[in-house]
Amino acid sequence: MKGRSGIDLGPGSGAAPTGGSASATSVPPPPPGDPSADPAIAALRRVGDEVAASAHAIGELLTEAAPAYPSETAAAVVLAQLCAAIGEDLESALAARRYAMSGDRRALHGTVL
Repeated sequence: MKGRSGIDLGPGSGAAPTGGSASATSVPPPPPGDPSADPAIAALRRVGDEVAASAHAIGELLTEAAPAYPSETAAAVVLAQLCAAIGEDLESALAARRYAMSGDRRALHGTVL
């Protein structure tokens, strides 16, 4: 599947969001398939997978402060003070929250990944 910029996003990137609300027992979706034979690229993919898993965990915590039902704007108001207190960028926090709610890694592009 190709993104808006025409870049191939790889297999698995077109998966539909899982929907529903995040819970403490949910796990991030599996990483995209098609492992590379090049060890450097494989290592970079593992790092990306770890960053995405961390963002998912942070997003689940942020849904405790700003649940899934308020709008993104209302969530930003609530999370702005929290992010200022912990030194987190608000856009990255909102992206992590969207990823935890949707399970779609594209929510992290441009902010976390």
